[in-house]
Amino acid sequence: MKSARRPRAGGGRKFTYVIVHGAWAGAWEWKEIGQMLLTDGHTVYRPTLTGQGERVHLANPDINLTTHITDVVNTILWRICTRSCSWATAMAAP
Repeated sequence: MKSARRPRAGGGRKFTYVIVHGAWAGAWEWKEIGQMLLTDGHTVYRPTLTGQGERVHLANPDINLTTHITDVVNTILWRICTRSCSWATAMAAP
């Protein structure tokens, strides 16, 4: 008996996902979904926003939507764009 296999999303193409949790939660909220995407060969980032979840020790009254947007943008810049940014830097080197 063959096991049923889920069809791959995107027709076999690989994607990079940044999954952001809701208020008063953390990245663990999307752990199962992230694992399913990883199993399908995708890249998954699940940042926990400043002051939330395991980063609650950073909570303070100055944290706002801008802080959380910065968290997500920095995930994209430092985890996803690192390869292409490094390549561009290497191309500019003497």
